[in-house]
Amino acid sequence: MAICVETSARLHLGFYNFFEDGIAYGGLGVAIEYPKIRVKVYRDTGFSVINKVHGLYVDDVVDLVKSSLNVSSIGIVIEEAYPRHVGLGSTTQLALSISYGIAKLL
Repeated sequence: MAICVETSARLHLGFYNFFEDGIAYGGLGVAIEYPKIRVKVYRDTGFSVINKVHGLYVDDVVDLVKSSLNVSSIGIVIEEAYPRHVGLGSTTQLALSISYGIAKLL
């Protein structure tokens, strides 16, 4: 069995203090349909990663998720993703989509 997770990109609109002297502090953002991230997570005999997105570095994100969730017998396929550090939340979306897939699988 494999778990497929697809997430949209997001435009971060900034952090705001909604009350001058209050504690209501938060951020605003909107999801956009494209580009998107699509990953597949499945049980494996070891830990493996297949990155089908040419030129996209994902090792740091995968290592963070692997160590945070303490998993070892998982396979991950990065099927679709967009460049990092372009203001669309790709690093966060990639980490969350892999983590969610692992959580649903286990």
